[in-house]
Amino acid sequence: MKTMVEKAKYPLAGIGELFLGIVLMIRPDGFIRSVITGLGIVLIVLGLIHMVSWFRTEPKMAKRERRLSKGLLVLAVGTCCILGVDWIMNRDFMPQLLYGILFFAMGAVKVQWTADFIRSGKHQWVLSGISVAVSFVAAALIWLNPAWYADIAGTLIPFIWIAVAVLDVLSVFYKGNLFEYQKIVRKKESLGSGNWKFQKDCSQLPKRFPSKWESVTLPHTWNASDGQDGGNDYFRGKCAYALRIPRQRKGGRVWLEIEAASMVADVYINGKEVTHHEGSYSAFRVDVTDYLAKRKNLLCILVDNANHDGVYPQMADFTFFGGLYRNVSLITVPESHFAMDHFGADGFLCTPISDEIDTRIRTEAWLENGMEQDIVYFSAKDREGVVVAQSEVTASEYVSAELHIPQPHFWQGVDDPYLYTVSAKLLRNGEVIDELSVQTGIRTFTVYPEKGFFLNGKQTSLRGVARHQDRENKGYAISEQDQMEDAALIREIGANTVRLAHYQHSQAFYSECDRLGLVVWAEIPLISAMSDHQSAHENSLQQMKELVSQNYNHPSI
Repeated sequence: MKTMVEKAKYPLAGIGELFLGIVLMIRPDGFIRSVITGLGIVLIVLGLIHMVSWFRTEPKMAKRERRLSKGLLVLAVGTCCILGVDWIMNRDFMPQLLYGILFFAMGAVKVQWTADFIRSGKHQWVLSGISVAVSFVAAALIWLNPAWYADIAGTLIPFIWIAVAVLDVLSVFYKGNLFEYQKIVRKKESLGSGNWKFQKDCSQLPKRFPSKWESVTLPHTWNASDGQDGGNDYFRGKCAYALRIPRQRKGGRVWLEIEAASMVADVYINGKEVTHHEGSYSAFRVDVTDYLAKRKNLLCILVDNANHDGVYPQMADFTFFGGLYRNVSLITVPESHFAMDHFGADGFLCTPISDEIDTRIRTEAWLENGMEQDIVYFSAKDREGVVVAQSEVTASEYVSAELHIPQPHFWQGVDDPYLYTVSAKLLRNGEVIDELSVQTGIRTFTVYPEKGFFLNGKQTSLRGVARHQDRENKGYAISEQDQMEDAALIREIGANTVRLAHYQHSQAFYSECDRLGLVVWAEIPLISAMSDHQSAHENSLQQMKELVSQNYNHPSI
């Protein structure tokens, strides 16, 4: 939510300029005194707003932004301006210089406003830009030809100031096309190929971008060599990654998604701690909107693959490769959107149901910042893109619906891995605000002790392999092409099943198993050795929740 300062800065500036313009028209001789008094009043108001905002802002954020100290400082300066106006008036000011400085300062401030409008997609940047131009032209006229000062002080300047004030107020309150926002849509931006910097055996957070560190791209592990030499003496410790995050357009929310960080990760933006995650194999997300500055931002991720009593696995017969060995992305969503942090997954679940009644897909979705008039539209499309079922429900924090599928085409493993596309759209006045879609299959399975595994009522012998996610000279840091090749090799040998040992694998691989029809056995790394720590028990539950939530929609599971 915007602070009171953010809400008030544009109208206050416009009102202040309007006040100065009127004062100049009525009392041109008392210009300097009026300017100083008016400045003092504005500063006092701003100081009070800062102070009130300190009480209305989340404590951690208020402390970081020092709202109270800012408010007290601005309040003090404003009071000095009013109480010391006579002392200031006795100084040997050059009136034309003061005029020029005021116009130039207002123009400079509104350059930032114009940039804010452009970045947030508001077309009011046109009005703000004209205001900037008028302010700079007025300053230039005064500085380049101060002989004009006496003439324009009493006539031209008041009108210019009023015109500028009108432009500034219009830029905020204009209700025509200029007031419209550019639509914020869900967008995922991969950061993997960015200019990442890496430092091994590092626990110190860099204060600025460490340009002299080693350059790497993701996926990356620091154990690609020593983790595969058979010595079991590979490096286990804390290492650091750093990346400059580009400026983000205002509007909506920005989430950071880290698909895997082995084993423990601490995430910082501009030196401020954002989140902490324990677990080597599951994805996690965090809303970073309030941590991003207007300038370029420094993302630092400290990753530690040392042994932790509270994190599984504790021990195993495979290497615990350290690093950011999957991708890192920024996901931008509108203010009203489907939930982003359902245990590291989207808040959208699809459950196939086939019983004596009929065949259907039960859809569930979680929403954030929805409005009363919003509608959630669910639909299912077949392989040819034809809508075969649909439903609408009134939006709320949690919604669900059942899509009844006529003449269902089942996901029958490697024999016929048929997939439907199921979508959820958030609608407002008929316009799509946010949208999610998944490819999923309709299938039921049962297991009998003596008869075996049945898929959609058909007895199916499961023959397969166990798969780890590492490769020679790469460790865990394998490419998507490597993932696809692994799946193809499993099918090539005639397998119809794969055990993804001993941990959560990449989403790309689960999706490929859906497409190829491979039945998947999935598990978490609760193996070999147990820990007596309560935190370890909680960690195993966390990893299981993440495994289930992030892979719920895959029919291969």
